[in-house]
Amino acid sequence: MSKAVVLFGLFTLFCACSPKQHTVEGVIAEVSVTDHRDVLLKLANNDTLYYVNRGDEEALAERLKPFVQEKEVTLQVEALQTPFGTGYAIQQIHYGDLCLYK
Repeated sequence: MSKAVVLFGLFTLFCACSPKQHTVEGVIAEVSVTDHRDVLLKLANNDTLYYVNRGDEEALAERLKPFVQEKEVTLQVEALQTPFGTGYAIQQIHYGDLCLYK
């Protein structure tokens, strides 16, 4: 296999996996924690799960619930395309003018 083919393959894989940032608004329907201590947020009327990687290592889920459960929030997320699907990593959580997580 030529070097050009290998480099093209690596470039294609890197571009396909590059993160894309965007903003999502909605009402938090559920806050939960995975076995790996990731915090998951599910918005009402939206099947997408948004996560904070290992966010519960400092009890983030319990600290967030009173502020976000059944409330309108704005999430700054990174959509990461992988061969296994798309993951949505939360970068920031805003409730009104308050930044609850960054």
